[in-house]
Amino acid sequence: MIVNKDDESVMSITSKIKNRKVITYSIEDRLADVYISSYRKLYDGKMVFDCVYFGQLISEIYLPLVGKHNLYNALVSIIVAKLFTIDDYKLRQAIASFEGVARRYEYIGNINGASVIHDYAHHPDEISAVINESNSICEGNVFVVFQPHTYSRTKTLWNEFVDVLKKVYRTIVYPIYSAREYPIEGITSYDLCKDICDNGGACYYAPDFESVYEMLNRLVTQKDIVLVLGAGDIVDFTKYLLIQKEC
Repeated sequence: MIVNKDDESVMSITSKIKNRKVITYSIEDRLADVYISSYRKLYDGKMVFDCVYFGQLISEIYLPLVGKHNLYNALVSIIVAKLFTIDDYKLRQAIASFEGVARRYEYIGNINGASVIHDYAHHPDEISAVINESNSICEGNVFVVFQPHTYSRTKTLWNEFVDVLKKVYRTIVYPIYSAREYPIEGITSYDLCKDICDNGGACYYAPDFESVYEMLNRLVTQKDIVLVLGAGDIVDFTKYLLIQKEC
């Protein structure tokens, strides 16, 4: 089994694993079997790192993805590759050529020169991670376009959404993606937007893609980053953005 030594919950059950080899990996802990010994971010947030695999240094691995979580993913891929006796040269090539997956910090275009990034993040912790990563590389301001996913989830995580989004430079909230659910009274994107503003945030409600685009076109500048977040039909904003560019 391959387990994350930096995850306390995972490690709390590792001692219960019997009759199976356990390989640990870490970004922080050099007592792990496999760990990141150093890494640096490039200007665009992508990374170059060194790792130690059971005492063997594998240096200068280029990771063309953004986010600390992708360092963890890269470590797991390295472990699997080494278990299958893939040599370091091919390993580096494979990681360097990996373009990521759709809807995970995926570049979808630009508005006024500002990069527009789509990410599937729809839980407050995921949203916070994406925002923090963007803040670390953005030369301007980070804007968020957020579509809540289902009424019940929005109700349950309401306060967490407010806490995360009130810290954003500017947030635009798009109507809730209902999926399989019926509306819940008082649980709307408009009300969420109002609550964010009441708690010190700068938030706008946009009922459709046209409104989202008009707001962004008015507000963003070249050095900004626009994050389009959510697991619903907000993904179709990509198509709308392309249409506007062709007009």
